[in-house]
Amino acid sequence: MSDSGSFCHGREMTGLLKPGAALLLAAALFPAMLGAGCGDAEVIPWEPRLVVSGISPAWGPESGGAQATILGLKFQSGAQVTIGGSAAGSVVVVDPGTITCLLPSGLPGAADVTVTNPDGSSDTRTGIFTFLAGGSPSPGFGLDGALVADFGAGVDAAWAVAADASFLYVAGQDASPGNEQWRIEKRRISDGLPDSAFGTAGTVVINPSSADEETAWAVKLDTSFLYVAGWDRSVGNVQWRIEKLNLSDGSAATGFGTGGTVTSNPSSGSDYAYAMAIDAAFLYVAGTDWSPGNNQWRIEKRLLSNGSLDPGFGSGGSVTSNPSGGDDAPMAIAVDSEFMYVAGRDLQPVNHRFRIEKRRLSDGSLVSGFGSGGVVTSNPTVNNDYANAISIDSEFMYVLGRDVTGTNWQWRYEKRMLSDGSLAAGFGTGGVVSTSGATDDRPYAMAIDSVFLYAAGCDSGPGDYRWRIEKRNLSDGSLAAGFGDDGVLCSDPSAGDDRIYGIVLQSGRIHAAGYDSVPGDLRWRIESRFASDGSTGAAMSSPAGSGPDSARALAADSDSIYVAGHDASPGNSQWRVEKRRIADGGFVTVFGSGGAVVSNPGSGSDSIAAIAADSSCLYLAGYDSVPGDRRWRIEKRSASDGSLVQAFGTAGVITSDFSLGDEEAAAIAADASWIYAAGVDMSAGGGQWRIEKRSASDGAFAPGFGAGGAVLSNPSVGLDMPCAIAKDAAYFYVAGWDSSPGNRQWRIEKRSIADGAIVPGFGTGGAVTSNPGSQDDAAMAIAIDSSYVYIAGFDTSPGDSQMRILKLAIADGSPAPGFGASGAIVSNPGPSADMLFSVAVDSSFIYAAGTSSDPGSGRWRIEKRRISDGILVPEFGEAGAAGFDLGSGDDRANAILLHTLHVICAGDDTSSLTARWRIEKRLK
Repeated sequence: MSDSGSFCHGREMTGLLKPGAALLLAAALFPAMLGAGCGDAEVIPWEPRLVVSGISPAWGPESGGAQATILGLKFQSGAQVTIGGSAAGSVVVVDPGTITCLLPSGLPGAADVTVTNPDGSSDTRTGIFTFLAGGSPSPGFGLDGALVADFGAGVDAAWAVAADASFLYVAGQDASPGNEQWRIEKRRISDGLPDSAFGTAGTVVINPSSADEETAWAVKLDTSFLYVAGWDRSVGNVQWRIEKLNLSDGSAATGFGTGGTVTSNPSSGSDYAYAMAIDAAFLYVAGTDWSPGNNQWRIEKRLLSNGSLDPGFGSGGSVTSNPSGGDDAPMAIAVDSEFMYVAGRDLQPVNHRFRIEKRRLSDGSLVSGFGSGGVVTSNPTVNNDYANAISIDSEFMYVLGRDVTGTNWQWRYEKRMLSDGSLAAGFGTGGVVSTSGATDDRPYAMAIDSVFLYAAGCDSGPGDYRWRIEKRNLSDGSLAAGFGDDGVLCSDPSAGDDRIYGIVLQSGRIHAAGYDSVPGDLRWRIESRFASDGSTGAAMSSPAGSGPDSARALAADSDSIYVAGHDASPGNSQWRVEKRRIADGGFVTVFGSGGAVVSNPGSGSDSIAAIAADSSCLYLAGYDSVPGDRRWRIEKRSASDGSLVQAFGTAGVITSDFSLGDEEAAAIAADASWIYAAGVDMSAGGGQWRIEKRSASDGAFAPGFGAGGAVLSNPSVGLDMPCAIAKDAAYFYVAGWDSSPGNRQWRIEKRSIADGAIVPGFGTGGAVTSNPGSQDDAAMAIAIDSSYVYIAGFDTSPGDSQMRILKLAIADGSPAPGFGASGAIVSNPGPSADMLFSVAVDSSFIYAAGTSSDPGSGRWRIEKRRISDGILVPEFGEAGAAGFDLGSGDDRANAILLHTLHVICAGDDTSSLTARWRIEKRLK
């Protein structure tokens, strides 16, 4: 990177920033050298000053310790860094544009970043870093992919959204002043945080009058300005309103209309501007006016520069059409280099029907070769059919609306030729796709890329309106199977009215805007999801089947997580493994089919209970129902693509059926040479513990281990079951329960890896048992470090089940001194079922996950405790526990793992109609 160069009145003459560094405005670097242009001006040599341009990542844990990279100019060896006023550690000036450092600790919230050189020069960027509290959902867009806001007791709704590479621009209304006012927000596309330089804290509000019915309805942008269209009541009746704002700060573009505003009031009735499009020079607005005494179509063409009407377009800058004496309305507009395509409805002959007009951009005249005299109409039913959205590519238009088939509203897509308006025969049935849904399904918005169509609106599937997004192939209209649930993604934030009104594609994501009714009245809602599969990234859900789906186990490598469990998509439970990127939660599509592998060996209940991974392969343990009852099943699959490893067992699979009872492999661990599986077999009449050691390469039993490669343990005549396994270099540790006291009690065994022999010095004869409750107590999970064994589960000592963590000396199984009462910590947050299903440890803390009953139904719960004494860490979540109550049913975190700065959990939630997978990523 050059440390000096030449500037000509603020224009860059030589490259100053290394690849990846943020571009800096010349005005910020050289305020004294700005001018109107170069002309014959002298080329002035200059020396840039110290500048901080950014920090990556732009967030980190409040505890500090993570590495960050600072970019900028003129960093000197020996420079110091402060973040939030605290000195960063291990500061290394890599080159004059790059510094690496370790984050200091800080208070949650925005923090300044300052670099100070040894020569005393310094630069500060305000608020560019954010400290996040422990237990916070991992930085992504909002919370679980959504941002919500309730500004007033009335109608708060986001109606439209636009985007550039860095920001979202959302327009709508809020009721905070006691009446409806315009609201425009600018938010970072990466995380949804407001751009503080725009308006006031990222928001511009406009309140033309104290009346209601004032709404910003459509939004577009170019490289410098934002254009917002809708209506107001400032003249006593509803009129069109168009605002032009500076993209950078939200200030009014004063050369546009009067102080940045253009109004249009063609009638004394109610006139509404619904849609907008722009090109390099003009703005095209479509809506209704009441001048004939009924709603008619109206399209205006205005100069982008000053908002004046183009006199050569129609009559004085506008065209109108009044096909019926009733409610006619254009709802969407799209333009190419020559023509505009406007879609909406008319009330001709006696019911509403689709209407599409093609007009010349130059003068607004109808194009006669399109349909009949420039107009295409479609009247699929004798009821009211509406067209609400339109998108175009180089050959086709895609029109989205609804029709009423029978008594049900349904979504309707039409694909037509741009040239003449004829239907494209290869799309759906004769150019039309309809989705037969519930009683009242309403699409409002659409976006396309080169391959897919994305439509958004609402359906009434659960009995109330919920958000609905569909992804379809542009070519034939078929649903894209890897997106959501077979091409459809539904979310139902409230029991009331939830709808999407705006959608935009940017940076591989879908950004949707609308409202939900969580507080009882309407509030803004903005969601960001991956266009590939519909997931949010921060918390990922897989609604794989119409029945209960459950994520039960987790494994990870440096870049990816592997989630295993079952889904009900075939009508019965089948094995399912997903591979997702840790960074953003998106599917690794080369794995299986679009990121998931499924296998359905039996027509009954098949499920994965556990997963282990080595450097190249996954080992999955669970059960299938092939013989009519449950039997052990172990699979070995490639971690890269999910394919079965043929040399293992029989074509990658080992099954074992020891009796006519239900048996399953419940836990699995692996090292470089061997796998260790634990579960229950019923060959002794009651359930007994079974631990197998097999070759990791081919699945053959390990010679010399137990009897023929397996160890059996049968402490009672009742049901005894191991649930979890952990290992070190010499031993493995198994946790579960036995029924020897006549009820279930905790049981932990320590055995030799070499031969499976129990270690007599551990507990009593190699086992530690614990029966704190007189009912069914169960140890569900186990973790180890070099000194201790940590077991998590539940007991029934208070009369209901409570969470329990036990810490034992790894050498002899004795309770760890100072940890709770006699080595045990219990918590009973709710009145009924409180249970832990998974546990993980690092050098300082214990993390345990499960479900609690504190809201009255199952709720995700993740606890963080000090490893020394078991006390909750209050900075994590709420007083040491984080979680969500996601539905009215049983929501549970079944699996947990630790990865650098994060806690990752997988389990089930009931926010949809049935249980579905949920994967969360939270800061430690």
